[in-house]
Amino acid sequence: MTRKFGKGISVSSTNEGYKTSIILKPRSTRQAVCGHAITGKLYYQSCSRHMEFWRAMISASSACNILITSDNIDWESPRGDLIKRAYWHCATMETTLHLDMDLPLTSIMNLEQRIALPLFKSTYCEEDFEGDQKSHWQAHNSSVLALRRICIHIQRGISEMSKQGANSASKNAFSLLSATGVQQLASQLTQWRGLLPSAIQWPEE
Repeated sequence: MTRKFGKGISVSSTNEGYKTSIILKPRSTRQAVCGHAITGKLYYQSCSRHMEFWRAMISASSACNILITSDNIDWESPRGDLIKRAYWHCATMETTLHLDMDLPLTSIMNLEQRIALPLFKSTYCEEDFEGDQKSHWQAHNSSVLALRRICIHIQRGISEMSKQGANSASKNAFSLLSATGVQQLASQLTQWRGLLPSAIQWPEE
C-alpha cells in the first residue's frame, strides 16, 4: 500500500529518492550529493515549501548533470540504470515547474537526447523488487514520461503563438488551437490513457 502525504507525494516517491541516495552514495561524493538532493527536494515538496523545493530541485539537477558529464558510466549496468532514473526524475520535475510556473530550466535538459529511458531490468535486493512491484513504480515512471512529451508539445505551440503575436503567428502555431489540432491532442491523451497498465487506470466519470 502506498501512503500519501503532502500534495500528491507518496511514500513510494520518497523511497525512490532515498534508494537513489543510498545506492549512489558509496561510489563518490558527486553521487552522494545527487542522491541526497533528490531526497531533500521530495521532502520540501511534501511539506508544500515550494521555493525550498525549487532550490533543492536545482541542486539535484546540477549534481546529476555533473555526475553524468564527469563520470564514465556503464549505462547497461544496474548503477547506470539507476542514474537514468535519477536523471529523468530531475528532468520531469523541472519540466513540471517550467510548464506550471515558467521557472527556468537548467542545463540538465541539454542531456535529454543522450540519456535513454530506464529499463528497470535489475534490482538491488528483494525489498527493492517488492517495493517497485507494490507501487507499480515502473508503470508510473513510463506514463509520466509519455505525458511529459505531450505537455511539452502543447507548451511549445502556445509559446510560439505568444511570441509571434496574433497577426504574425505561423500557421503551424495556430493549428494547435484549431479544431483539428485540439482533436489531435485529445486523441494523443486518449491513447496515452488507454496504454496505461491496469494497475494505474482510473474509472470514467
